[in-house]
Amino acid sequence: MTQQGKSRLDERLIAALLAKPTVSAAAKAAGVSTRTAQRRMRDAEFEAKFRAAKVGLIRQTTSRLTANASKAAEVLRKVFDDRKATPGARVAAATQTIRLTLEGYELEELERRISDLENKKMRRSSSLKHRVKEIEEARGAGAVNLTFPDGSQQGFNFSRKDV
Repeated sequence: MTQQGKSRLDERLIAALLAKPTVSAAAKAAGVSTRTAQRRMRDAEFEAKFRAAKVGLIRQTTSRLTANASKAAEVLRKVFDDRKATPGARVAAATQTIRLTLEGYELEELERRISDLENKKMRRSSSLKHRVKEIEEARGAGAVNLTFPDGSQQGFNFSRKDV
């Protein structure tokens, strides 16, 4: 199969995998055998393409849901406030509102924590680069003493062995 033919096959199979509930149904829709679909799915290049397509689909779906979030919140508010609504409907609206609020808070908190960890990693990386530079500069001196953020110190002696 030519590279172009393989690429078209991958595109058809990826579209089918995103739309169908099983690999065999996707293979049938793409016009290939289940075995071929499974073999392609084990290929690292195909897996990367499939993952990228799936992320794109999820982002598109999330964007659509986000656009409708304020309308959905308004529906929950109306049901919650409607004295004529059944008690079950009002409880369901209240429960969903609380659940969604907590989930939103959890996501914001996770985002903040990830950001903090990334910033901490960048600071450590910068500190490590600085230490490596100190060591490289000290090679000519034969020794270096490093002071770490916790106040501890470590000395290193360098000797050159010519072979």
